[in-house]
Amino acid sequence: MPSFQAIIEGVPVAKGRPRMSSFGGFARAYTPAKTRHAEEDLAFAVKGLWGKEPLSVPLRVNIVFTFCHPKSASKKDRLDTRHIKRPDADNLAKTVLDSLNGVLWSDDSIIWQMSISKRYGASPSTSIAVEWAVDASK
Repeated sequence: MPSFQAIIEGVPVAKGRPRMSSFGGFARAYTPAKTRHAEEDLAFAVKGLWGKEPLSVPLRVNIVFTFCHPKSASKKDRLDTRHIKRPDADNLAKTVLDSLNGVLWSDDSIIWQMSISKRYGASPSTSIAVEWAVDASK
């Protein structure tokens, strides 16, 4: 089964809620700058690693978000690797899915199975593993 794996260093960023503003009497929705920059950085990093046309076959995706322990965490707390605080796993995944549309996959609607996990580790990163059943790597 063909696959692709990437580890992107840096603190994972959750998808922010759309913001509204008005200009010339018209309302306009926009993505917050922090989210937009995180999506651009992620897309740039994966595009450099992938270097092919976006996949358009059913995909299985596994995403692991790694965060550093807070400095205030005790030795006992540091033994637990599960990250059960904000940001939410689904909002973190939205950032990855939206940023890789047109880069790694044609549209995130072709993902039929996905697993998301958050954990503590030595350095913050986002790990993405993608598998597909047919040879779509051409």
